[in-house]
Amino acid sequence: MTLDIQTIALYLLLARIISVIFIVSVILKQVKLFGKKIDFSLVPSLSKLQQTSVYRIRRVLFILSVVILLGNLVPIVIDWITLFNDNLGRPNAIKTISIAYAFSNATTAMFSAIMIWTLYKLAGIGSTKE
Repeated sequence: MTLDIQTIALYLLLARIISVIFIVSVILKQVKLFGKKIDFSLVPSLSKLQQTSVYRIRRVLFILSVVILLGNLVPIVIDWITLFNDNLGRPNAIKTISIAYAFSNATTAMFSAIMIWTLYKLAGIGSTKE
């Protein structure tokens, strides 16, 4: 079964949209939490340095989420253009390499976004009083 370039672009676009949905949900949740104190009463044994590290991890995850979101913008535009206009004059060999790269890129972005969202869920970020 051979897929045409528009069908492949559609699959890639869907994977990237899934990534964007998860990442945007993380970013929105994190923006709401910035400036709020973390309740460390559940882990009273944390030192001041460890508590500071928790805030740093929160910032790092937020920045990583923004990077993944921004990293998806250009590929989404390319997939969108390919979906509706394949008159880009690409030779078949380049199409094959581009497709392999695009699948790798899209699945990496999608699973990275899902994993960051899962980290937030496992950490219970936002599950307490907001």
